[in-house]
Amino acid sequence: MSRDHFPYLVEQVTSLPADTQQILTPHLPDRPLLVIPPFQHFGRQVRWPTPRRRFDWLFGSGRPSQSPEWTVALTADHLILVARHGAPAGPEVTVIPYDSMIAFEWGAILLYSWIEIVWTDPGIRRTRIEYNTVGEPLLRPVLETLQRAVGARHRLPSVAGQSVDIKPLFRQSMKFYNMLTLHALLPDERVCTYCFEPAHRSRWLWQRGREGLLWAVTDQHGLLIREPRESHSYGVIYTFCPRGEIRQARLMEAEENVE
Repeated sequence: MSRDHFPYLVEQVTSLPADTQQILTPHLPDRPLLVIPPFQHFGRQVRWPTPRRRFDWLFGSGRPSQSPEWTVALTADHLILVARHGAPAGPEVTVIPYDSMIAFEWGAILLYSWIEIVWTDPGIRRTRIEYNTVGEPLLRPVLETLQRAVGARHRLPSVAGQSVDIKPLFRQSMKFYNMLTLHALLPDERVCTYCFEPAHRSRWLWQRGREGLLWAVTDQHGLLIREPRESHSYGVIYTFCPRGEIRQARLMEAEENVE
């Protein structure tokens, strides 16, 4: 696996560029640092190498985006992100306290993956990290840290027996069952209730189908798992919000997204 394309771990801060060392050394991260190299991508759109699209790319239409290089550090109470956009610009530093995180989205479509964090500083801010899906196993500690940080916000006291059997979901959709149990839930997290809407594929080309989605309320999170509208067969999007801040939920289909 080449470090030119995929995320990799760095054990020592001294292995990083001098300006990044200067930023991270005072914070003393308690885990190995994660470096996410820059890569070109088309975002959420699935692009096939057709002659027409190659022609569009030649004239600037449909040209891929370039993500910055990210260095990710986890400390006891902060997530530190250092973005390098290339010379001559210097590194851009973002320090996100865990207790300021409101929600986050994690998605993957083929080789394009992203994490978007919503946090307060003191206004509402959004920070988006894009990376190659091949490196997802190295992102798991970051994702678990985000899940626990968001779940701890206004957390409700646990109630014994407050859980439901999710085995019926397996019979409805093995895909969504696996996404929930294998990727979305923490080891100590229990599902209190859920609502599943299966995908509907239109028989006619001019009629748009409906993507599958799963809304679950656990003892720690409000969790939405859905297929991307623009490429439902190739990806999944997870949205996590604090369980303690949910008073009412309504799922409705909008023009570009699910609200």
